[in-house]
Amino acid sequence: MGSYLITWKIGRLSKELVTSMLYLAAYLIRGEAGDWHRRLTGEIAEKFGVLDLAKRIPPHLTLFPPIELSDPGDMKKVVSRWTEQLGAYSRTDMVLNGLGYWGRRVVYAEISVSESIRQRVAELRAGLDEELGTAVQRQTWLPHASLARKSRSEKIDRVREYVSGLEKPYFILPLDQAAVLRYQDGKWEEEEVFEIR
Repeated sequence: MGSYLITWKIGRLSKELVTSMLYLAAYLIRGEAGDWHRRLTGEIAEKFGVLDLAKRIPPHLTLFPPIELSDPGDMKKVVSRWTEQLGAYSRTDMVLNGLGYWGRRVVYAEISVSESIRQRVAELRAGLDEELGTAVQRQTWLPHASLARKSRSEKIDRVREYVSGLEKPYFILPLDQAAVLRYQDGKWEEEEVFEIR
């Protein structure tokens, strides 16, 4: 079955097999910032023996976390509608401008966003919650791009110490697209990208 997640629905008289996969909505980090992210995650993986995240998922900023779906159509519909609506607003940039960490679990690149972008992302999350029957909007959104995660604590400590000695990054990120990513065969791939015009 590969990366398929299997859900058994058992009714009183029948048993139905439903296959579903994981999907998420994300802003893809491209250009020089994307190249920097790939280089640094590769360097961290080689030096400290942690997973090279850029080989498993494109550099990105998560807009809506992974969710199991049998059909991504509803997610695509909401993301598409959101990007069309964003085209009506004046474009606001984000800035990748720091390095941070969550305890001994994740080391990441910080992304600064305006209140306007926070509001727009809250609208997207609320729309997806309504369409998909989830409650993600209640969770705090911390804009970031992971550099190392889910490794042994002592490795994360060494990664954290290493990145704290690096020059602080500074990249302007135009909010010009949003993508739906699909988890398949051990990695995340672009299912569809919606450009913001």
